[in-house]
Amino acid sequence: MAIEEVIVKNEFTDDAVFGLIEKILQRNTARQVASFMSKYLDVSVDVPRDFERRSVSQYEAYKQSIEYQLKNRIIPAAVVAVVSIAVIWTLIFLTNKFIYRPLMAEKLYNEGYELLQESMYPQAELTFAEAVSYKPKKKWFFSYARAYRDKYQYDRSRTMYERILARFNNDKTAGMEYARMELYDLANYEFAEEIVKRKILDHHINDKDAMLLLGDVYLEWATERDSSRFPDAYNQYMDLIGLYGNTDEYTKRLLRYYIRTDNLREVLPLKTYFLTKKKALESSDLVELSAFLLDKLYGDLPAKDEYLRSYIEDVRLLLEDAIEADPSVPEAHYNFARYFLETGSRTAAKTLLETAITRFDEAKIRKQKRIYKHIDSYRLLGELYTDEQEYILSEETLGQGIMLFEKEAQLSSLPSVPDVGKLYADIADIDYFISGDLIQARRNYEKAVENKYDTASVRYRIGYIQYTNKNYLEALGSFIKSASDKYDDRNILLSLGNTLSMRGDNFAAQGYYERLIDMLDLERSRLGILLPQVRSDQGELVDLYMKASNNLGVTLSRLSQRTGDSSLNAKAMVQLSESLRAWDALTRNQETMIRLEGSNLAAQNIKYLTSPVSVFEPAIYSAIPRVLHGEKMLEQSFIKE
Repeated sequence: MAIEEVIVKNEFTDDAVFGLIEKILQRNTARQVASFMSKYLDVSVDVPRDFERRSVSQYEAYKQSIEYQLKNRIIPAAVVAVVSIAVIWTLIFLTNKFIYRPLMAEKLYNEGYELLQESMYPQAELTFAEAVSYKPKKKWFFSYARAYRDKYQYDRSRTMYERILARFNNDKTAGMEYARMELYDLANYEFAEEIVKRKILDHHINDKDAMLLLGDVYLEWATERDSSRFPDAYNQYMDLIGLYGNTDEYTKRLLRYYIRTDNLREVLPLKTYFLTKKKALESSDLVELSAFLLDKLYGDLPAKDEYLRSYIEDVRLLLEDAIEADPSVPEAHYNFARYFLETGSRTAAKTLLETAITRFDEAKIRKQKRIYKHIDSYRLLGELYTDEQEYILSEETLGQGIMLFEKEAQLSSLPSVPDVGKLYADIADIDYFISGDLIQARRNYEKAVENKYDTASVRYRIGYIQYTNKNYLEALGSFIKSASDKYDDRNILLSLGNTLSMRGDNFAAQGYYERLIDMLDLERSRLGILLPQVRSDQGELVDLYMKASNNLGVTLSRLSQRTGDSSLNAKAMVQLSESLRAWDALTRNQETMIRLEGSNLAAQNIKYLTSPVSVFEPAIYSAIPRVLHGEKMLEQSFIKE
């Protein structure tokens, strides 16, 4: 039909038409003829792929056949449908996988994290689980694990780290953080060791970071709980040096090791080495090193190491560097305050202690050593206030330290140490000397003893309170315990003699009085001429001699009456005369040599002994000193108008 139309219209050149006819005569295919027409005649004819030489009627009939429908409609439509469905499904799948699910996961992770920050932990866990079902994201696993750790939800944090290790092929970072949490936050040393070995080193052989952490586990374990682990730490560090060479990082660990093992000889050269390297030591190392050297500089050293004291230098520089490296570390301020206390800079010490207490309050990690230093900061600050006669502030500060200890003891069974007991003794001193509340003072002194601050001074003051309350049997026990440490203290000897005398045990009292007088005689002979009205220390000596000789004289008089031994009465007169001479030395005017009016107890006792009939009973000086010999008493401050 198209060919006929071309010929009839006669719009083309004869050559073009004859060329078309020639194609037909040569029996070219319809598609070839159509291509010729399109190229040379610009006539487009659509030839079906399955075109056959059929008449119009035949072709119309063929179009109604199943074969035609399958080839030209059903199969092509099906192919198009399948391809369309595949394309649509692919788009949906890719959109879901790379757009929708990641966006939904991110949204849920954020929602769960906000719930976690609000401490709504069960809801956060459910939301996190839903987010994981959309898409697991390692960064969010870490975020949740760290947030739980910051919130002290260690079981939840532990679970999260375990999930990271299981899902992400024993991720090294997760194992390291997990082990550090068990080590530094929870002090689970055995578990931390297992994590490093099984979760990290089994999968990352000879990893230097993991090996270093394992050495730290052993070092902390040995320091806090089991000293037999020190060799394990040392061997681990040496293995690292053998594998990877000696670096500053490994040398710092050796410095820590020698500090913890109290090896001053090894610490000093390492200190010198690191001082030449600017900022080579971290804040924790500076704090530990400066505290160690401070203790060695002003504390006790073994005889074999005493010569090393002169080599301890740069302590103040290290203390300053420790604060500069990290001002948030409370121990740095605490140690510097101790340094100023040792050097007499009380104002600077007070400021640093106040700062240290604030930093301790803000600290998140609170291991036992840190808690003890926190408590001791209150003690040192309270003692500074006491020295300045700021007793109200002192009592308040010491009380805060006691409250902190009792709270920690209740929550974590924190064991006591002597510095804690000293807190109770310090606050008892205020009641003992200033407020006069002896009942409360005794209670706190006894708590000091219970908390490992069992000293001769504390026992003596307990005994004084018991003696004052006429509990002579209890007082005797306290004085004897005090004397076990201070067996030659003159005040204890007088107190023991008086206590025994009050109980009627004159034979035992005689022994203590005689021992006391022997000591005083020896001191008199050493001093030579005494000036009791000029020198206060000699005045105390003469006053004590007066009381001791009088009390011994009375005791001998009582024994004479009981035993019938008249020689004891003569000795009693001698002792009373010595007491009278001591009174004379204390009261005679040194310029006019006129004795002051009045008499002392010894003169009255002599009258009793020399009178055949008298209603007067010989008496002792019953008062005893409030403190041991040489100890200072707290004094009440007075505001002058």
